[in-house]
Amino acid sequence: MDSDVRNSRHAHLPDEEVRRLIEASQRGDEEARNRLVRHNIRLVWSVVQRFLNRGYEAEDLFQIGCIGLLKAVDKFDLSYDVKFSTYAVPMIIGEIQRFLRDDGMVKVSRSLKELANRIVKGVRSFDMVARLGGEELVIVMPETRVSDAERAAERLRRMICDRPFDISAPRMQLPVSVSIGVSGLDAGDDAPDVILRRADEALYEAKRTGRNRVVMREPAGRASQAALA
Repeated sequence: MDSDVRNSRHAHLPDEEVRRLIEASQRGDEEARNRLVRHNIRLVWSVVQRFLNRGYEAEDLFQIGCIGLLKAVDKFDLSYDVKFSTYAVPMIIGEIQRFLRDDGMVKVSRSLKELANRIVKGVRSFDMVARLGGEELVIVMPETRVSDAERAAERLRRMICDRPFDISAPRMQLPVSVSIGVSGLDAGDDAPDVILRRADEALYEAKRTGRNRVVMREPAGRASQAALA
């Protein structure tokens, strides 16, 4: 299972619309503020790329960059004859540099915690949820048919995607998409990691074919245990 905010795509906003939204946001319009964030997600990620490979999770740096973006929205002087993105980039860079200088590492990102909380609420008490690494999680569903696991995965996908995530930046929400791979363990499989490999293959097929979807890789025999990756 893989959550994804960095590849969110939104139509280009003309400069006049950006300025209108900034003015509304500075007056306290939350919808205008959230719309500005959604349309500048890729700008923040482009800045984050400069600071990778420094021992910090990319998503943590992204959240810090979003704080810089929101500060830029709040402080932008509409009398400036300059594009908002030109003003925002140094603010985003400065916020990330301050974070790195102060060594304020976020041990587990808030959006990953929010993802885990929604998953735990959406599965059975005896299902097992674990983090594989990065933004990937795995759910083991004992005594479950693969077809039932596929339906459960689709319910989880909708539960996660239907409501934006609140993250550490003040008054900010992010839309999230989720790709999920589903498979099962055959009675004849000789190693538990076989099920994980199949589910992982299904996950990457979901990513290749458009993201934000569920793909099932069904085992040859009758599965007694299902996994979601």
